[in-house]
Amino acid sequence: MEKILKTLASGNRLRIIDHISRGISDPNEIAQALKRSRTTIEQHLKLLLAEKIIQKVESISAGGQVQILYKIPDNSNKFLNEIRDLCRNFIHTRE
Repeated sequence: MEKILKTLASGNRLRIIDHISRGISDPNEIAQALKRSRTTIEQHLKLLLAEKIIQKVESISAGGQVQILYKIPDNSNKFLNEIRDLCRNFIHTRE
C-alpha cells in the first residue's frame, strides 16, 4: 500500500490520472494537454502501470498501425474515487 500511495503522491501523476479518467488516452495527447514532454509523461505512465493504477490498451489507428493507449481499470477507478472522497472529507473537517 505504501508504494501505491507514494506513486499517487505526485502532482504530475494525479493530473495524468485525471486526464485518463476522462477517456482512453495516448501519451502524446496527455503530454499536449498537460504541457509536458512525452518522455516525462511516459516515465510517469510506467510508474502508474507498475502499480496497476492504469493499464495499456492496444488499438489499431486509422492508418492501420498499432497504437498504445491508457485507461483506468474499473477496480482502480473505484479505489481512486474512494481516496478522493476521503481526502475531501479530511480537508472539509479541517476547515
